[in-house]
Amino acid sequence: RPVDMHPAGFDPGGRRDQRGLMKDLFYWSPFMTCAACNTMAVIDSGAARAFKAVLEGQVHPDAVAAAGPGSRMEFLPKCETCGSTKDWWDGSHNLLTFLGANKRELAERMLKEKLAATKIQSCYRFYLRRRWGRAEIQRTLVMQMLRYRAAALIQGTCRGRLGRRRALTFAGVKIVANSNPSILKLAVKGEKFHKRRCFWYKKNQVPELFRDYLAVAERTGFDPSRLEVEVNLLEIARRIRVKEAYYAALIQKRFRGMQARRFLLVFLREVIRVREIRTAAAFRLQRLFRGWVGRRTYEKLTLAKFNGGILSAHLRSRQLDRDDRAAEDIRSAVLQKYSKERMEERSARLTGLVHPSAAGGKKMRAFHESAYGDDSVTELMKKVTGDVREIMAREARLEEERQERSQYVKDMQDRGRPMEIYFEEEMRQRSIQVIERLTREPVARPATDILRRHNARLARSGKNTAFKFPEGCYVDPQVPLYEGTGLQPPDKKAMADFRRARRKRTEMENAAMLERQRARGER
Repeated sequence: RPVDMHPAGFDPGGRRDQRGLMKDLFYWSPFMTCAACNTMAVIDSGAARAFKAVLEGQVHPDAVAAAGPGSRMEFLPKCETCGSTKDWWDGSHNLLTFLGANKRELAERMLKEKLAATKIQSCYRFYLRRRWGRAEIQRTLVMQMLRYRAAALIQGTCRGRLGRRRALTFAGVKIVANSNPSILKLAVKGEKFHKRRCFWYKKNQVPELFRDYLAVAERTGFDPSRLEVEVNLLEIARRIRVKEAYYAALIQKRFRGMQARRFLLVFLREVIRVREIRTAAAFRLQRLFRGWVGRRTYEKLTLAKFNGGILSAHLRSRQLDRDDRAAEDIRSAVLQKYSKERMEERSARLTGLVHPSAAGGKKMRAFHESAYGDDSVTELMKKVTGDVREIMAREARLEEERQERSQYVKDMQDRGRPMEIYFEEEMRQRSIQVIERLTREPVARPATDILRRHNARLARSGKNTAFKFPEGCYVDPQVPLYEGTGLQPPDKKAMADFRRARRKRTEMENAAMLERQRARGER
C-alpha cells in the first residue's frame, strides 16, 4: 500500500481554492525506517507521489501511464530484516529507544495473547467435549433404539414361528383326537418303511394332551422337548390321514364296484331289450342307416377330395389313362401287324410262293417257315404279354402294400388311444374307400326279396302265415332307453332339419372352394 507522506491538514494544491501551483512546495524523503527492527529502506519518491495522486483521484491512471517508463507507480516494499510491511516510518530515524519499549510491550502482549489463546483453547475444547457428549448420547440412543427394534423383530419372528407351529400342532392333535383308536394304534406303531419312531402317552395323560399338549410337555419337564413332541404329533396325524385316505379309497372302490355291477346288470337287460327292439325294427333302421351313411359318405368324400385325396386320385387316374392309351396303342399296332401279315400271307399264297401243304395244311405256319415270313407279330405279342404281366404284378404289389399298411395301422391302433387318434385320419380315408366299394357293389340278396320269396313260398303252400311286421317297427328304437329317466327323446324332425342345413352349408362351402381353386388355376 502507498505511504502517506503528507502531514495532517496539509493542502497539496497550495491554495485554498484548490487550483494548484506551478511547482511543488512539499518534499518527499527517499528513505523509510522500520519501527520493528530499525532498518532503513530507499524508495522512489516521485513514483510514490504519483501513486498517491492517483489514489486521491487528482490524477487519472492513464495519465501516469502516458508519462513514460519513468513515471511508474511505487508499491510499499517488504522489510529485508523482519519481513514486515506495517511498521514503516517516513524518513530516516533512530528508533532504538522505541524498540526497547516495544519489546516490553511485546512481551506483555505475547503473554496476554498466550493467556487468551489458552482460554480460547480451553473454551473450544470444552465446546468440542460438549458436542462429542451430545453426539455420544445421540449415538447411544440410536443404538438402543436399533437394539430395541431388532429385539422386537426377533421376538415377533420367533413368536410367529412358535404360533404357527402351535396352530399346526393343534390341527394335528385335533385329527388324532377325532381318529379311530385302532387307526391311532396303527399310526403309533408304524410300518416297516417308516423311518421315524413315534411314542405315545399314558391313558391318564391323553385327555390333557388333547386339550393342551404344551401343558403336558411342561409337566413332563420338556423331556422330550417341545419340538420333539410337536414333530411326533404331526407325524402321527400324517399317518392317520394316510390310513384314513387308504381305508376311504377301499370303501369307495367296493361301493363303486357294487354300483358298477348293479348298473351292468341293468345295462345288460336294457341292451337285450333294445336289441330285441332293434331286431324288430331292423328294416327301417337299415333304410335310415343307409341314408345316413350315404349323406355322411357324401360329406366326407367331398371334404376328402379337398383335404389331400385329390392329388392321389389324380395321379392314379393319370396312370390309368397312360396305361389305357399304351394298351390302345399296342392293340392298334398288333391289329396293324396282324392285318399286314395276313395280307402278305395271302399274296404269297396266291402267287405260289408259299403253299400250306408244306406245313400240314397250316397256312400261317407255312408262311412263317418260308423265306417271306418274319416274327414281328410274335415279338409284339410277347411284348404285350410282358406289359400286361407287369401291370398285373404292379396292381398286385399295390394291393399287397395296401393290405400290409392296413394290418400295420390296425396293430398300431391296438396299442392304445394315442395311436388311434394318430391314425384316425388314415382309417377315415380307408373307411371312405370301403364305403365306396360297398355302395358301388350291388347287394346279392336284398332283405325285401328274401321276405317276398318267403311270403310267396308260404302262400303257395297254403299256410297263409306271411311275415308280419311288429306294430312298433316304425317307432324310434331309442325311445325305450328314455323310459323311467324323466328325459325326453330328441326331436327327430329337428335333427333332420339340422342335418339338411349342415349338408346344404357343406355343399355351399365345397362349391365356394371349387370356385376359389378354379380362379387360382386361371391366375
